[in-house]
Amino acid sequence: MSKHGFYLFIIILFAGCASLTSPNGGPKDKEPPMLLTSSPKNNQTHVTATTITLTFDEPIKLNNPREEILISPSPGKGVEYKAKGNTVVIASKKPWKDSTTYNIQFRDGIQDLTEGNAPPDLNLSFSTGDYVDSMYVTGNVTDILKARRLEKIIVGLYDRPAYNPSNTNGFNIFNDTAAYITKTNKKGAFRFNNIRKGTYSIYAFDDKNKNLKVESNTERYGFRASPIQLTRPADSISIGLFMVDTRKLKITSIRNIGHLTRVRFSKLLDEYEIKPDSNITHSFGDQNNEINIWNPEETGDTIRFTLSAKDSVSTKIDTAIYITRSNVKAPRDGLKWDLGKPVIEAETGTFSTTISFNKPIQYINPDSLYLTIDTIATIPLTSKNLAPLPKSNNLSITTNLDLKYFQTKKEPTIRLIAGKQFVISIDSDTTRRTSTSIPITWTEDTGIIHIQTETRETHYIVQLLDRQGKLIASTTNTPRFTFRNVTPQDYQIRMIVDINKNGRWDNGVIATNTEPEPVYYYRTPKNSTYFTMRANWENGPLILKF
Repeated sequence: MSKHGFYLFIIILFAGCASLTSPNGGPKDKEPPMLLTSSPKNNQTHVTATTITLTFDEPIKLNNPREEILISPSPGKGVEYKAKGNTVVIASKKPWKDSTTYNIQFRDGIQDLTEGNAPPDLNLSFSTGDYVDSMYVTGNVTDILKARRLEKIIVGLYDRPAYNPSNTNGFNIFNDTAAYITKTNKKGAFRFNNIRKGTYSIYAFDDKNKNLKVESNTERYGFRASPIQLTRPADSISIGLFMVDTRKLKITSIRNIGHLTRVRFSKLLDEYEIKPDSNITHSFGDQNNEINIWNPEETGDTIRFTLSAKDSVSTKIDTAIYITRSNVKAPRDGLKWDLGKPVIEAETGTFSTTISFNKPIQYINPDSLYLTIDTIATIPLTSKNLAPLPKSNNLSITTNLDLKYFQTKKEPTIRLIAGKQFVISIDSDTTRRTSTSIPITWTEDTGIIHIQTETRETHYIVQLLDRQGKLIASTTNTPRFTFRNVTPQDYQIRMIVDINKNGRWDNGVIATNTEPEPVYYYRTPKNSTYFTMRANWENGPLILKF
């Protein structure tokens, strides 16, 4: 081989090994790619070509383009995305609609090849008609009960009013797709660009199955009841998401098993009523989608009664139910119970707990239930201290102890004693003796929170929540209130406007175009919904404006 042939072989060898890769070493590339040219150009009119080409100042790559790149109005599923070198090509298999403005939000769908930097706020608009629509809509999406901004939530604009019983021609978010689609960013904010003038309904949902429609039993959603009149841009629209099952309420099964009848429903119930119920014991099952009915011992006949049930979106069932004792010998669970988490407040001497059972109780013997203090004093509990909770197998216990027990130098040892045969269940089984110690909440180990409301609302609920969202305490329609014996940890304060005056928060009902009851959170001077309480702290008054 000649010298020239050898050099040529080396050149070909190295040229063949060359490929487009990230360079090793050197400073980190922090600059996002810059768009140099696009076809069509931004805000171009009379566009007919179904291929869009974008050229950048550096090699780029695609990042999940079908999820990240949003074309609105949607041209359908027949869109292909390709990246090669510095160029991205988007091709629609279907022609664009006549006289329509399209907007493309690229989000994180295009990134540089080396570090994955995405061009910020990259948008492209064009029109197939004589002009480019100029209306826009901005806002944010939150989890309504947690005050948390939500990312990657679908927000849709529909150019018809929402469906309700008096407007059967309206759109249905469970069946229809929107005219315009966008997604929230990492801060929960959204923006629609280049929307034509008109009247729209707006809604948002967590599209887990990516079909651009709401699955009400698995996906959170929210909406605004009032339509948006786009004669000028609309700013700062807030949408709160909530979870509610809007499927039709129905009975899925009725099983007579020995002395027990189980009525199961297609979803959770909000409440139910049985008429007549004077001779029938009944309660919710382990979950609120089941009602357990114990058939009376004294009759072997079939019993007819009326069952009314309602779910959280006020869908109702009124039906006749027949129950009878069957010959099937179902295994009976033994009586189980839990003494709950009893607590005593030293400042007031208040004792409270809730005992839960796995079946209804037909007899309670208060004489077998009492408190002991240092094994010296015995505090009996009477029927006045006991309150069975309706339609559940729970028993609430409260009493007030003499404050002298908490004024000694030594902390008293207090126990709750449930003696043998404290209760007898519907199956005639009973309890064995059990006991539990009761922690004492001392003022010096806890804090105090003073609140003051400033609102025009006349019916509202103020709730104290821990960091996990658990309800600690609440008050209703109280301009000034003090939360006492607050244990050291982080808290939130939530305000609910109780529009229907039922003492609880109610979710929205899309079928009647009724929004959920408004929810607000107290925010600190640093704009956080959380604040810290320590032992022996007194906080407030915290001003709650809503």
